[in-house]
Amino acid sequence: MIYADLHCDTATLMYDKQLNFNSKIHLNHKALKAYDILYQCFAIFFNDTVKNGGMEYFEKVLAYFLPLVKEEKNIVPFITIEGGDVLEGRLENLDRLREAGVRIFGLVWNGENDLAVGAQTNNAEGLRPLGIKCVQRLEELNILPDVSHLSDKGFFDVVENCKGRFVATHSNSRKIYPNLRNLTDEQIDIIISRDGLIGLNLYPPFVAENAHIKDVLKHVDYFLQRGAENTLCFGCDLDGIDKTPHGFSSVADVKKIIKLIKKLYGEEIAEKITYKNALRILGGEVK
Repeated sequence: MIYADLHCDTATLMYDKQLNFNSKIHLNHKALKAYDILYQCFAIFFNDTVKNGGMEYFEKVLAYFLPLVKEEKNIVPFITIEGGDVLEGRLENLDRLREAGVRIFGLVWNGENDLAVGAQTNNAEGLRPLGIKCVQRLEELNILPDVSHLSDKGFFDVVENCKGRFVATHSNSRKIYPNLRNLTDEQIDIIISRDGLIGLNLYPPFVAENAHIKDVLKHVDYFLQRGAENTLCFGCDLDGIDKTPHGFSSVADVKKIIKLIKKLYGEEIAEKITYKNALRILGGEVK
């Protein structure tokens, strides 16, 4: 089976805890065997408190992680950023990130920084002046802005300042479950219209009360009702969440969700959500 996912925190977790793919993590070596090939976006995470040394930390994580991931022959890695503090306030560092292979850039986490404000801090405050310049430069560098953690105001600031596509790597539907980290109907429709991507998040507070794997299907159904057949994919947030839906313990269990999607919506839509939508934007040979 081919599988693609827009967001996990495995690389950061591995570096911070000095782990490897044989450790007790969501993306462990045994679980990865469930897939013939896994196209995985690995986020380097910054928690809105790093004021200096962001680029140094980024380089250390990559130096530690890349040799490990290369040993996993069925993983095709993409590197992403979660938290604009990596820039240390200098937009020229975006060029360094692009040279290092970064494909997706999230401006802020849950707090605030010199680029933007997170959804769980002040949903009425958006991009700072440097954040607007950052979004414009991201588009020039062909790096996709990630709106998953942005405030509602920040989302629409991206819409105003980014002419092309952008992504929500790990967000669900706010209509199905009311959390500020989830997307409103208007936001969903805009991402669809921009030919972007929306990654399904498995973190229970974004899925449902007392979430079960089947509750994820409620979000899938709603996204499809809104026309997201070519937009929806996975962004499970694995190795970055402290709890998972009932019936889920590792990346291998995503197959349970895929099986349900295939049963309910057919093979074509299941393949789009499982990998084709993501690879259409990110690139990558379908083997």
